[in-house]
Amino acid sequence: MKTNIQVQLTASQLRQAAELADSIEKQQAQLTALLTGQPISFKGGVKSIQTATGRKLSPASRKAISDGLKQKWAARKANVATPSVVPATTA
Repeated sequence: MKTNIQVQLTASQLRQAAELADSIEKQQAQLTALLTGQPISFKGGVKSIQTATGRKLSPASRKAISDGLKQKWAARKANVATPSVVPATTA
């Protein structure tokens, strides 16, 4: 059960808490890897994202997918801006 406790921390204390949390996460990943025989999911200090199918995407892969989708959306937006059907004029 988690309890919400209001605590006023200095920037230094907050930084130290964040470093401690990162250290704990890395140690948990190492322990999991040791017990399961699977590789550690930390790469260069950045966590990999696990997809719904169980595969992991590196930050470079996520960026490549994101860039591709942005290009696709930009192309679609450019095509929508110019209608392909010319409205009929009444004489």
